[in-house]
Amino acid sequence: MIYLLYCLFAYLDGLGDGILYSRKGASALPGNEHTYLVARRFVAALLYAGGFFYGAVMGWKGLMLLGVDTLCISLAFSFWHNGAYNLMRDKIDGKANGWQYSSPTDSSKYNFTYPQRRDMKMASIAILIIGYSLYFFVY
Repeated sequence: MIYLLYCLFAYLDGLGDGILYSRKGASALPGNEHTYLVARRFVAALLYAGGFFYGAVMGWKGLMLLGVDTLCISLAFSFWHNGAYNLMRDKIDGKANGWQYSSPTDSSKYNFTYPQRRDMKMASIAILIIGYSLYFFVY
């Protein structure tokens, strides 16, 4: 499912942003920071292949599923990205704010609180279940 791959992408993207915005670069972690970045690129390539499969192989029904996945991904992205970002920053900065933390100095245009991120993720799962149920049981 594209949804699960994109949740993994959002998680890896959050880890990468945690490294980037720590402003420590290669010295942010004891290991090689490119491990996270290469994994993110690999998952992005799988997403491209999955989108092609949905559209080219499955036809219009595949495009319908891709639309459901895209809507759900839009709702769930912030939960996975921000949570992973917070975990990476905790690891780099030696803090223990955790997955639910919302930074008071966040400069993003739309800053969702943890309950908002959690609720959007849960809504995305509900929509995904309904969308796939319609696909498999109605069509």
